[in-house]
Amino acid sequence: MKLFYQTETLLKKMPAMAIFLIPLLLIYFTDSILSFIFPIVVENLSDSNTLLGLIMSLSALIGLICDLIFPQYLKKHSWRFMLFLAIIIEFIFLLTTIFGQMFQVIGFFLLGSLIWGIYYELLYFYIQNFMVVHEQQENYTKFWSVIYAAAYVTGIIGPIIGSYLLEQPLEKTAIPLFLLISLAAVFAFLSLARFHGAARALKYPEGYRHKSKFSILKELRVWKIFSKRILPLIIISLTLVFIEATFYTIGGLFGQEITEEITTGFLANANLDWVPMILYSFPMTIGNIIISRLNISHGKKRQALKFLLFGSLLLIPIGIFPRQYLLIFLSIFLASLMLSFSGPLLQAVFSDLVKRSQDFKEDLVGLSSATSSLAYIIGPVVIGILADNTGYHTTFAIIGSAGVLIAVLFLLIMPKKLKVPLGELNHSETSNG
Repeated sequence: MKLFYQTETLLKKMPAMAIFLIPLLLIYFTDSILSFIFPIVVENLSDSNTLLGLIMSLSALIGLICDLIFPQYLKKHSWRFMLFLAIIIEFIFLLTTIFGQMFQVIGFFLLGSLIWGIYYELLYFYIQNFMVVHEQQENYTKFWSVIYAAAYVTGIIGPIIGSYLLEQPLEKTAIPLFLLISLAAVFAFLSLARFHGAARALKYPEGYRHKSKFSILKELRVWKIFSKRILPLIIISLTLVFIEATFYTIGGLFGQEITEEITTGFLANANLDWVPMILYSFPMTIGNIIISRLNISHGKKRQALKFLLFGSLLLIPIGIFPRQYLLIFLSIFLASLMLSFSGPLLQAVFSDLVKRSQDFKEDLVGLSSATSSLAYIIGPVVIGILADNTGYHTTFAIIGSAGVLIAVLFLLIMPKKLKVPLGELNHSETSNG
């Protein structure tokens, strides 16, 4: 007991962000390794990028369903509940992936993909809930930059470790991953001491919203009202996540193809399957650290669009110069650096809107998360079809070209201010309640 109280005293002296980040880093670390291993194992087993895309899309489909359900079921729960549930579900996802490798059965990967979707959505709700409860609104950009940086720091190391683990016996793959998840659970438990009594759910005005019965149609009505006002933000977010999905779906496979293509020079015979993912993750870390230092609080939407434009433009040379490997690596690095500025800025805009959404906070969090889910439903399938028919190089160029067109369009038509339609939302709840 004495040790517990000493630990509690120490934890209470640590910054809230540090305590929040430790379990999150461990979760992200485990996820970055699994994100690298999963598509390679599935593609090797199925020998089809299209089937791989369909399996990964299932994860996002279940995530989209969760986005409809969670806002109504999680209103009374704190971020602490969401964190522990996410850790438990990630543990189950790891088990299904190991069984899939062990028995070489595609059904385990299908199940794992579904479980992955639930875990990922819980994690997003946990982060948004924690931020709105514990952080000041002017720090949202900084907060999201730190989270993105943490995710991509693990994304740098994860593919290297994943590449190594793929060559090891299954038990050597499983043990370190189970240890990482166990450590995340331990630090999540320790965080209870730091936030004892503060790990509350989001505050809502008193009223019938908590008393309403669960209804998917009601949630869809709320999303429709929100979407009419923030449609540009939704489309921009879809584009960013679509680009991210491209790397996470075929990044490791693209690296394997490059390894096979390079037969001469100093890169010949080198194992480069992890290189595209490292070159994508490392600049993301740098960019998010820069953004966290700048802590931009005004003009976030237009800044995000400009960085999306430059980042997308830099993906196009991958398809134009398919054998210029150093140019390809440089393009990925610089594109990732530009895109790294867009993500936190857009999430900060969403968080601003969540803060102003009164008793519709979780509904908007659900819509924001559903945007990512939709991109991951469509993205892997489209990317898989493109990769099967045009190759990995051309796929990156096509996705980059689409990003350029969308960024230019919304730079021209994006409204300066996005308003929360509280009057319309409250009227809809009253008339349909």
